[in-house]
Amino acid sequence: MNRLKQHLNDSLQELEMTPALQAEIFMKTEKPAARKHGRVAVAALLVMCMVGITAVAAVVSTGWTWDPTDLRTVVMEPATYGRLPKKTLDYLSDLIAADQREIGFDSFEAFEETMGFPLLRAEGMQLVDARVDKTEPKSLINVRIGGLDVSSAQLWITYSGDIRDDKGNFLGRLTVPAAVVNLSAAPQQVPHHYEGRNMAEATLSQYEIQALGVTADLLSWADRMSVDTYFTHEGVTYQIFVASGGRVAYPPAAVSRACEILETLHD
Repeated sequence: MNRLKQHLNDSLQELEMTPALQAEIFMKTEKPAARKHGRVAVAALLVMCMVGITAVAAVVSTGWTWDPTDLRTVVMEPATYGRLPKKTLDYLSDLIAADQREIGFDSFEAFEETMGFPLLRAEGMQLVDARVDKTEPKSLINVRIGGLDVSSAQLWITYSGDIRDDKGNFLGRLTVPAAVVNLSAAPQQVPHHYEGRNMAEATLSQYEIQALGVTADLLSWADRMSVDTYFTHEGVTYQIFVASGGRVAYPPAAVSRACEILETLHD
């Protein structure tokens, strides 16, 4: 812990406080009404500056392992989930026996009632069908079931939602291309490969989501207003894309806004 503290102190000493960074921090801290989110934004900015690609894995484990020399490949290290009720295990066993590998739900409540555990969502999030091709009907929360039996089953869950305030104004979109639950006592690592992106221009950093008590890996680009996040929470390994709505500038403002949205996650 002392070595980690010293590392952070040394990093802060080497932090280059550019005019743009100062303006961003002052903008977030001078408004009393936004005090909480201001602290979140400042923390995100400092982490972005302090933690480089080669150092990110050494700070804290998020359940994902990145190759700093080639960000096109990332390995997910799913945690074991052992708290499903018997009725859910019996339900999954019947599905596997019938070779029914895909099921769907149209609400978080229906999912939790059947599957026995909740999914993370952002404050003000409304489930939507974010597919480009909507010619075939599909549920808003989709689950793929893998494994030979329930003792080795793996659940891959996908869903998307628009984030709106109390007045219905669009604030952004949260897309979950993968929320993974493993029922195996010894889950296997799962590699993910990025195709069609210029990953050489990506920035990998870390951010502590205080609302959840977990640390997330953040992947961002200088020319994009979306941020990809990766972390494990309560036995579920998440991959979440956060796209900010409105007139949000490119990073670092987009990263700060994404971190504010991550702080509203709850189950």
